[in-house]
Amino acid sequence: KCIKDGGGPGPFLQRLTNPDGYDQAVLKYMATENVSRMEAQGNMDAYFNNAADWAYQKMEEKRGAPKVDYTVLKPKQAILILTWAFFVVPFIGRVTFLIATSDSGWGVTLDQVFDFS
Repeated sequence: KCIKDGGGPGPFLQRLTNPDGYDQAVLKYMATENVSRMEAQGNMDAYFNNAADWAYQKMEEKRGAPKVDYTVLKPKQAILILTWAFFVVPFIGRVTFLIATSDSGWGVTLDQVFDFS
């Protein structure tokens, strides 16, 4: 088994909550592996998405397996990214907003979530 994706909520949250740590990880990877920033970011995104699979892939690459190119955006990845960006994150944000501001608290219903009046 090898990983093919480098994105997802893990890297996004890492960049959001610890931007300096993320940047340092990218810079360290660039220096140790002598790669471009784009390749280093792709690898760090894959690492933060699933560290065990990323480490396994790197071990397999050292044994002669084809190198995974994390800089290429595949159509499946693009669809997943757009789904997260336009549906999942706004939905979670709306639910969180309603829990924090409405009288229903944790009893928020789907009708409330989709009622923007």
